Amino acid sequence: MNATFAGHGSCCTGTMCNFGALLAAALAAGMGLVGAAQAGSFAASLEAGTEREPHDFSRAVLNYDIATLTEMYDSGLSWTAFAQNSRAAHGGPEAWALEGMLGYRYGFSRFLIYGSSGLGERLTRARDFPYATFRFGVDAVVDREFTWNAVNLRYRSGLDRGFVYHSSVAGTGLTWRPEAEFAFYTRVFGVLDTQYRYAGTGIGLGVRRFF
Repeated sequence: MNATFAGHGSCCTGTMCNFGALLAAALAAGMGLVGAAQAGSFAASLEAGTEREPHDFSRAVLNYDIATLTEMYDSGLSWTAFAQNSRAAHGGPEAWALEGMLGYRYGFSRFLIYGSSGLGERLTRARDFPYATFRFGVDAVVDREFTWNAVNLRYRSGLDRGFVYHSSVAGTGLTWRPEAEFAFYTRVFGVLDTQYRYAGTGIGLGVRRFF
C-alpha cells in the first residue's frame, strides 16, 4: 500500500477490464503450471481492498486489486509473482506494482514463519521506477479450518537514487479454508508512507485456489 499508497501501481485505464485480464492470465498460468507441482503446492490468489484516511476511517483514499501466483516446495522454498492495481477513490490516475519474489517457509508445532524478498516495478503515468521488496509473516493454526495470520509485514525501497521511495505495511488477518482446494481470507493493515509516517488503514478480502 503506499505512501499514499506507495507501491500500488498502474498506468492503465479501464480498471475492470485490466483486472479481468489479470484474473484470466493468473488462472491460465495456474492451470499450466499445476502439472509441475504437487497437489496443494501451487496457489492463485485474488484480493480486493481499500485504504482509508489516517484520521477518518469513513473516508476512502484508494481502492486496489491484487493477483498472486505462488509455488511452494517441500524444502520450504517458494516463488511468487505479484501484480497490484490501485486507483484513487475519488478519481485520478491508476498505478501498478509488479513483483517477483523468492521465499522460505518454516513450520513447527502450530506455527508457520515465512519470509521473502525480490524486485518490483512501480508504474504510473508520471513515473516508472524499480524497487526492492521484503516480506515477513507468522501464521498460527487455530483449528482444521482457521488460521490466524498473526503478523504480516511488507517493506519496499526504491532503487532509483534520484527519487526517494519507501513503503511499509504491518497487518494481521484470518484465513478460513473450508476445503482443500479453496481458502478465503481477510486482513487489516496499517500503512507508513515514504517519510515513515502513518498514512492510513487498509482492509482486504481475498480468495485463494490451491492446485
